[in-house]
Amino acid sequence: MRELGPASEDELFEVCALLPFMNAMHNETGPIKSCPIDINQFSCDDFMRYLEDSYDPDNPTKYDLALAQAFAHASEKHNKEMKELSSRLAAATANTMTSGASEAL
Repeated sequence: MRELGPASEDELFEVCALLPFMNAMHNETGPIKSCPIDINQFSCDDFMRYLEDSYDPDNPTKYDLALAQAFAHASEKHNKEMKELSSRLAAATANTMTSGASEAL
């Protein structure tokens, strides 16, 4: 751990990237009001990956409500489809097991 003092250029770069990182995460999880995120749910690796792959200090990521809403809608649709698929699979499995048990008798 280094002593307290003026921040290095790397540290300032990372601090400047924090808000754009949060904006990017909101754009990918849903609107701020309905899908609040906790910075603690993201790892240092998540932040470093954003820093290396996406962050542009000349064009930082901005929060985009339309994009966040579209992502939330797509995510809800996906979750609903997966729940329906899981229910159908469970019913088919139960039906198969019941049919197999009666044939064994």
